[in-house]
Amino acid sequence: FHYRLFDFGDSKPPVVSAEDFRWTLSLASSRYAPIKTEDNTLYLCPFVDYLNHSFEPNCEIALEKEEGQKWIAATSLRDIEANEQLLINYGNMSNYMLVQKYGFAIENNPYSSIPIVIRSEKYSRTIRDGVETKRSLIAEHLGIKKEEAKNGLLYRNRVDSKLLPQTRIWLMDAIDVILVYKEKKFDFAVKVSENNELRAKEVLLDILDSKWRKIAKTDYGKAKESLRGFKSMHDFTLFTAKVLEEEEEAILRYNIDAIKQLT
Repeated sequence: FHYRLFDFGDSKPPVVSAEDFRWTLSLASSRYAPIKTEDNTLYLCPFVDYLNHSFEPNCEIALEKEEGQKWIAATSLRDIEANEQLLINYGNMSNYMLVQKYGFAIENNPYSSIPIVIRSEKYSRTIRDGVETKRSLIAEHLGIKKEEAKNGLLYRNRVDSKLLPQTRIWLMDAIDVILVYKEKKFDFAVKVSENNELRAKEVLLDILDSKWRKIAKTDYGKAKESLRGFKSMHDFTLFTAKVLEEEEEAILRYNIDAIKQLT
């Protein structure tokens, strides 16, 4: 990305170094005011940078305009007590997104999710066959963009309604594809065929089991509760890592049990 933006050939150095570009991009992506604008412009505002995040904020910020002037205003959403911290919602994000963008995680995050990619070494040939047809089916009948057709999400207390239909499509063999188009059976919320159903559930369970086995069972040296209060950045980092690990375990356990019940 840096090369495409700033490197104009070997004859001269980049206008902006890769190191400076990374620093600037990190600063802008983690510090911009979370407001919606018609042209998707990002605004940096020093005061807004002091407002912490909550899924139940007591104020909101917005871009105001009048007579050619622009400013960012914070407006209370309820009565605010003296010395009460001002909180805004950075966005309804999973902890993985919060950590990537802002460096912290929320316990019991209601938007918790884990990204997965639908793939299988055992059935790689089946997945590759008719790949563009399958991308089109997923886009048309599940409303998932073609470039994201293999991407799915796991949630803490529910199975994504598109995940199994999405996997069914990817695990269709030539016979399944012919059957679907011949009988115009484009409702992938129900099984395509017995063999397809077995393959789809096997692949999903393999993906989840693989993730489960890869969870880092780290010895943090301290229990999570003892890390509260964040006496040091080291404790804060360990606490965040523990929150993510426990969340991933809970999400995987729920989805594994739910999918097994479908078999």
